[in-house]
Amino acid sequence: IKCDHRQEFVIGGYTLSEDQSQSFSSLILGVYEGDELVTVGRVGTGFTDDLKSSLMTKMNPLKRKTSPFKETPEERSGETITWLTPNLVAEVKFASWTKNNLLRQASFKGLGEDKSAKDVVHEEAKPRDEKKAKKEMENLMPKEESTSEKDSLKKKKSSGKVSVVGVNISSPDKVMYEDEKITKEQVANYYDQVGKRMLPYVKNRILSFLRCPDGKDGSCFFQKHLEGNPKEFKKINIKESSGDEAEYAYVTSKKGLVATAQLGILEIHMWGSKVKAIENPDLLVFDLDPDEELGLEEVRQGVKDLKSVLDELSLTSFIKTSGGKGYHIVVPIKPKVDWEEAKNFTGLIAKVMEKKWPDRYISNMSKKKRKGKIYVDYQRNGRGATSVAPYSLRARKGATVSMPISWDQVDSIAPGDITLETALDYITREDPWKGIFEVNQSLKGKKKEAKKTKSKLP
Repeated sequence: IKCDHRQEFVIGGYTLSEDQSQSFSSLILGVYEGDELVTVGRVGTGFTDDLKSSLMTKMNPLKRKTSPFKETPEERSGETITWLTPNLVAEVKFASWTKNNLLRQASFKGLGEDKSAKDVVHEEAKPRDEKKAKKEMENLMPKEESTSEKDSLKKKKSSGKVSVVGVNISSPDKVMYEDEKITKEQVANYYDQVGKRMLPYVKNRILSFLRCPDGKDGSCFFQKHLEGNPKEFKKINIKESSGDEAEYAYVTSKKGLVATAQLGILEIHMWGSKVKAIENPDLLVFDLDPDEELGLEEVRQGVKDLKSVLDELSLTSFIKTSGGKGYHIVVPIKPKVDWEEAKNFTGLIAKVMEKKWPDRYISNMSKKKRKGKIYVDYQRNGRGATSVAPYSLRARKGATVSMPISWDQVDSIAPGDITLETALDYITREDPWKGIFEVNQSLKGKKKEAKKTKSKLP
């Protein structure tokens, strides 16, 4: 999809995330249908700090208590909405319309100074008038600037940087997903908007990264140790299997998540333990990896079968899409066992499945032996192993997301269904993993029970 559509929209409000005390995250846009203002979505990219400051100056006098829209847009997790009297008009570049008449991949291009808000209606996207655009951007900039401020602004524009929650994003227009035309700035904005929901699951955990500096279709590499010293990341030295110490990174704030975009990171992977108890995992992960010839229904049956085994052991489990071919099943436990115990237990569960349904599952990672079966991957529960983090993007076609879902959504949401584009709407709903860290369960006695189950199987 080529991002070359442009149109004017009415600004009916702006959003403020919890990490921003003065500026805004995105503008809420609409068009008029008769006398009623109808929302068409948001625009959250295309702003420098100076642009945001100038826009806030223009929007502050327009604040109001009630929504100007026919149907009030819902607040997303971790944000507040400020409503505006709909007087301002924004010109926006966007990829296309969704089936629900919402903008895809919108980017702010300037204010429409010469058009009344009441005249803005849904129309076919039209070519951009670049002379008009330049004039609008000049009008939008603060009028009185010192020479030093002008020089600073010129340097900022020439360096091609934008700021997202205080994190500088260089080359914001660099395309990271070629087919979808998703830019580096849009990736940064994604983590800004999902940050509040995502952070509890990844903070204070050692992270590894799939870096794709030239985008998904360029050269990508897995990195456990970040080079340099990005200020948004915390560092910790831990012993590796060789006995030597190595420096690893973790995050404690949404800024850390946004900073991954600046580094060209498209996937965030995490340990199953926290830095304060590195040797004691509190999350066990099963990855159901199907043979290529298997269909979606076999994969769905697989997660249901695994859940039934865990249910028999009275272990509460949670599920997320992998963003690829399968699902990940996550079991929260008290951080009382070490990595060896965790891996042995999850391996035993995989073997129970293999013995109970030998024609469906295999616990051996051999590709040759996997034909026609689903590999129950428990290897992610070893020390130093990682699994893709909840809400992380994947370096896959479609810009898919590894998204937590509820068990009753398994039959309606496929592993690759949720993307950067749809995830932001999805997180407006109740968190399906709510309470995961309040589940009070341990592996005490569970290995013995699992062995007994396995021994009774034919």
